[in-house]
Amino acid sequence: MKHPPFVNVAVTGATSGIGRAVAARLAALGAQNVFFCGRDPERVAETEEELRGLGTKARGARLDVADAAAARAWLEDCDRAAPLDLVFANAGVSAGGREDDEAAVRRVFGVDVGGVLNTVLPAIDLYRRGGGPARAARRIAITSSMTAYHGMPQCPAYSAAKACVKAWGAGLRGRLRREGIVVTVVCPGFVRSRITDANTCPMPFFLEAPRAASAICGGIARGRGLVAFPLPMRLACWLLGALPERVSERLFRLLPEKDGASPRPRRTDAHSRDAMQEKMAEREGFEPPVPCGTPDFESGTFDHSDTSPRGCPRNAELRQAAPTAVLDK
Repeated sequence: MKHPPFVNVAVTGATSGIGRAVAARLAALGAQNVFFCGRDPERVAETEEELRGLGTKARGARLDVADAAAARAWLEDCDRAAPLDLVFANAGVSAGGREDDEAAVRRVFGVDVGGVLNTVLPAIDLYRRGGGPARAARRIAITSSMTAYHGMPQCPAYSAAKACVKAWGAGLRGRLRREGIVVTVVCPGFVRSRITDANTCPMPFFLEAPRAASAICGGIARGRGLVAFPLPMRLACWLLGALPERVSERLFRLLPEKDGASPRPRRTDAHSRDAMQEKMAEREGFEPPVPCGTPDFESGTFDHSDTSPRGCPRNAELRQAAPTAVLDK
């Protein structure tokens, strides 16, 4: 289906994956000016050439959205050149399996959360200043992810960052609607990108970027609050988020790790029964169980053939006292 075109748009992270496909889709639908940014100058030049081939005025810039001042200056320059009616905060990175690397984790939050803030907040300011009849609409789109529905042990930083912007976008939508600013949050599943190209884990319901871009542009044009696809993946992620924690944790243990990720630690002596009994013994009113059986006072041993409560009265007492000791911690 063809959607009403936006006239002047700005897209971050548009030199690959979803961002590039969305920029191309908007150009094909009739956008007159497509402003975009990326960090790699070669990919910026390639994307600019592709978009101009679609008949739009494409203007690419080399930009790291984690730089708040630079991101704001870029958006203000774009708006002066042509009043924006869509700002798409799409730039994002993953830790690439290096979830134990502090620098990688901080980079994920710096781009996936900080970069979204650095894009959306200036866009809100620009829209509030007006723009007159030259501004056809006032739309903001934010790329989140299906991982936002539940923290993923395979990518905790990425899923946490995406959950943050998903919740923020949903809140902004209700807050800004009265001002005529429409916010859409996009939660795609596995879509062809530089991030998924590096994945070696299974990626069910995988989509190519142009097909994802069609769904995204359609949802934004219709003013939807949430564009989440594909449907089977959305239902599965929603269910994981709704399940009891104990059940979801068991399911996540079955999923494979990403290449480069630190292996999960195996159970050690610290988790053994003796160690657990020592920890329990530290709690007031608890003693480790004594051997079960009938005591033989002459030999100083127990007859283990008698395992009834009569043969093990002390354990019976401890079994009654232990739950209280645990609850009183």
